[in-house]
Amino acid sequence: MTDTLPFYIEGERHSDQTIDVTDKYTGDTIARVSVCEESDVDLAYNVASKAKPIPFHKRAYILDKASVIVSNRKRELAETICSEAGKPIKLADGEVDRCAQTLKISASVDRTLKGETINFPAHPGGVNRRGYVSYEPVGTVCAISPFNFPLNLITHKIAPAISAGCPVVAKPASKTPISALKLAEILYEAGLPQEHLSVLIGSGPTIGKFIASHGECKHISFTGSPDVGWGLVKINPYAGRTLELGSNSAMIADGSWEVADIARKAVTASMAYSGQVCISLQTLYITVDIFDDVCDAVISEVEQLKIGDPHNPEFKIGPMISENEADRVRNWIEQATTEGGELLYGADQDKTMLGPHIMTFVPETSSIVSKEVFGPVLTINSVDSLDDAVSRINKSSYGINTGVLVSDYRKALRVSESLDVAGVIIGDSPIFRTDQMPYGGIKGSGIGREGPSWAVKDLVREKLTVFTL
Repeated sequence: MTDTLPFYIEGERHSDQTIDVTDKYTGDTIARVSVCEESDVDLAYNVASKAKPIPFHKRAYILDKASVIVSNRKRELAETICSEAGKPIKLADGEVDRCAQTLKISASVDRTLKGETINFPAHPGGVNRRGYVSYEPVGTVCAISPFNFPLNLITHKIAPAISAGCPVVAKPASKTPISALKLAEILYEAGLPQEHLSVLIGSGPTIGKFIASHGECKHISFTGSPDVGWGLVKINPYAGRTLELGSNSAMIADGSWEVADIARKAVTASMAYSGQVCISLQTLYITVDIFDDVCDAVISEVEQLKIGDPHNPEFKIGPMISENEADRVRNWIEQATTEGGELLYGADQDKTMLGPHIMTFVPETSSIVSKEVFGPVLTINSVDSLDDAVSRINKSSYGINTGVLVSDYRKALRVSESLDVAGVIIGDSPIFRTDQMPYGGIKGSGIGREGPSWAVKDLVREKLTVFTL
């Protein structure tokens, strides 16, 4: 019999309504999870409002201990990610490691966050004044995370909030809720008072909307689609916001870079987890002198990828999150070919199993280039110059990371300074991310930054205290 898992509001809670969580490769039900109602959202915020402050040293202790527990439960957590998200097991292993690091980095923020003294006597009116700035938590944080990193992305929202002293009302993606529920259990075991973290289960249009629009929500931390993200801002305009809304990341390469390395980096960055990563490489811009060679090398690389059961380490490509998403990507590929694109390689199977696809000469207006594909598709387009590539990328409505493979550091720096994106990864692909760095986007890709020390800045507010002598 399949277990029925609870949601969490000051302890385990069950409801009559449940959702099935499936293994994305086999389609088998691996768990049933209790679903919340609107009244549960009110209860969660009411509980959070009564949460007692946790001293800085205690927050750091809890986060450090949770990091150790996550590492000790690595195999279990990785298997959970692999099953509920369909993520290849080696990538799931890496996600658990990153979760442990995110918790540990968040603990270090508590030990290093410091206020600032104000030099009032530097102004004639402040000679008899002394003062300082300290930091206070903004209040309860709404944390809504997507399916593609079901453990580490929710950690990137919860852990900095704990570090800042903010209670959290969290909602993981309903397709992949088990990892978040296990993280809550781990944090409780590490000593986090239960009123500081509620984990609610339900759909985005209902429970997610209720959580984000609640009057006690002081900050929205959301990763997902632009329409939903900006919509949440409209329904709660007074809350702070950290929004990561996806991208259509590009990489630029010229003849100064080894062709084989361009191909390796491009295939890894575009096909990892079937392209279901916010900073997956989507379009590779190659100068015309090496275009044909790069296309050939990419095909050689992608032909080596094995498609199948994500629990088997030999398979690098597993299922997409749902058949609907796989069909959407298939439709976009077909649309791109009717618009003039050429399909160089396609490894389609059926249902959720969509293999790598390589295209060329796709118009910049095609959905495959202009929108976020979130699937195993790489477009290779030729450019006359580096400036031509920069111009095309800057026209995008998105802007998180761009990779630059240019050996001349002067050219690479000029490209970096010309790109209208939040991050430029010189010498590597746009998929590069470590958990302590500032991560986020500009334009339609969102606002605010993840990475614990950067996220905490948005979760605390400055308080000025002045003494009159």
